[in-house]
Amino acid sequence: MGKKTGMNEKAMEARARKEEAKAAAVAAAGKKAEDDYWDQFANPRGKKDMKKEEEQRKRAEALARKAENRRLAAEEEESVSQPKKPQAKKITAHQLHLQSEADKRLRAQQAEEKSNELRRELTEEAYAQQVEFRNENRGEVAVEARSLDAALQQLSTSDASPLDRYPEK
Repeated sequence: MGKKTGMNEKAMEARARKEEAKAAAVAAAGKKAEDDYWDQFANPRGKKDMKKEEEQRKRAEALARKAENRRLAAEEEESVSQPKKPQAKKITAHQLHLQSEADKRLRAQQAEEKSNELRRELTEEAYAQQVEFRNENRGEVAVEARSLDAALQQLSTSDASPLDRYPEK
């Protein structure tokens, strides 16, 4: 058996827990008071101005929603009010055949364009357009010279003075 100290261990533990809880509550209250003090300086406009701005933002959002709803309602109304196209009474087998052939040609053309795009091939028109492109880098002035000095002499605008080979003298 353990040594009896005359104190109830469970009561002592409960008392310690209560004291810790009180200390935590006092610390939290002190921290909240300090935070409130510094918050008044953090927002120079004040709570009243912030509340007004929040209300204005909410009003603007509500107006935007209303405008969107009106636009959607107008579109729906327009789509409902449009007269429906009269259906063709009968389509002959020949018309169906022509329509299906046209659809097949269209799909084949689209597939060919897509495959050319994937293979990076060009149609004849696109190739001709790229080949016939005029090179802007080549100017109309053609200089026929064998050396740099001769080329500079032909391109120079002032022909009065000969080229000074040693300007530092």
